[in-house]
Amino acid sequence: MQEGPLSLEERLERLWPLLAGAALLGLHYVMGHVFLGGFALDLGSVLLPGVLQNYFLSIWTFLGLASSGFLAAGLLRALELTGGAARWTGRWEEIPERPFLVASWDS
Repeated sequence: MQEGPLSLEERLERLWPLLAGAALLGLHYVMGHVFLGGFALDLGSVLLPGVLQNYFLSIWTFLGLASSGFLAAGLLRALELTGGAARWTGRWEEIPERPFLVASWDS
């Protein structure tokens, strides 16, 4: 790891997935207001979903999947950049009864 503070270019290079995920969420918000009538419900019939609901689901599927992936990658890079991942791992390894904790997680 590099010593000293990082420049703005280096921070942007490491955190671009976080910015891309936020931009995709913003794009979904704008598309919803422009093309979907402000996210108004169009429930359609009982058997088939409405046209606006289909548009919403297709837009959310594409942009939601991409934005969640970018946001997860960006948050992990931010944790790595700030040293939060190393601190969390260190605290996790200090727990004396980790196998018990992991086994009891499901119950």
